Amino acid sequence: MNRRQLALFVAVLDHGSLGAAAAATGLAQPSVAQALDALEAQLGAVLVHRSSTGTTPTAAGRALEPHARQLLRGSGDAAEAVRAAVQEHAPRTGGVLDVAVEAVLAADAASELLGALSASHPGVRVQVHVAEHDDRVLEALLEGRAEVAVASLPLGRTTPSRAAPRLVVLPLGTQEVLVGLPPGSDDAPDPLPLAALDGRDVIGVTDHSRRERLVSRALEAAGARPRVAVETAHRESVAALVLAGAGAGFLSGELAQRAAGEGVVLRRTEPAVTAGHALVHLHRELSPAAQALVEVARGCSP
Repeated sequence: MNRRQLALFVAVLDHGSLGAAAAATGLAQPSVAQALDALEAQLGAVLVHRSSTGTTPTAAGRALEPHARQLLRGSGDAAEAVRAAVQEHAPRTGGVLDVAVEAVLAADAASELLGALSASHPGVRVQVHVAEHDDRVLEALLEGRAEVAVASLPLGRTTPSRAAPRLVVLPLGTQEVLVGLPPGSDDAPDPLPLAALDGRDVIGVTDHSRRERLVSRALEAAGARPRVAVETAHRESVAALVLAGAGAGFLSGELAQRAAGEGVVLRRTEPAVTAGHALVHLHRELSPAAQALVEVARGCSP
């Protein structure tokens, strides 16, 4: 079992067929098939089911996947690893870092952290995988699709029960959730009692994030039952909807500051709604790129 075989195995998983993996890596399809055959023979297990419509991983293939990705991660992604093996040399770029990010954190908390990494380690290439649901972020870690993650605290509802002993959590800080009101709402009190939103039109975000659940619980505790006038899957559109008069919206971090610059009236809430977030990774040896991100995060942590 060598690096070239593992890289081609991962390329087949990523592209869904031998032909697509061959095209992505610049090899002939028979070469990809031969490498996969040799790997399966060495391991004594079928790693992918092959059919006329493509390939799907077997149980053995899924078990190998996170280990293969971890071994390849230090020097580049699967395609780069194949080219390096074929050419016997290739310039090192500092590695590729796969980062899973909860959607609600992508616009600010994660961007600031990854920007700091790029500034201090320009050779690292970051691939961001945005997950709409907080549990999906942790699943990306466990399945080997990401090496580190930026997630809301406390961690997701289902994954930690089987993963908590394997996770390293580095808190990064907290964000306060604010209420965004249409222009002309300057007479609204600050902080704004959540009870004042009872029966009022609001913008709902359908990303099922922990942030949305925190807001829902806070409204319920305050006895407020606002009317969801508009639902959107894109948190970035909340400010535009508020400006258009569709209703009040809940914003935080960089999105809230941008909204204020566009004319949205921001108010803190009473009681306050705050959400923490953290850098998370598995308790294992990290690639140099991931170690660099952890060091950056430690410098940002409270």
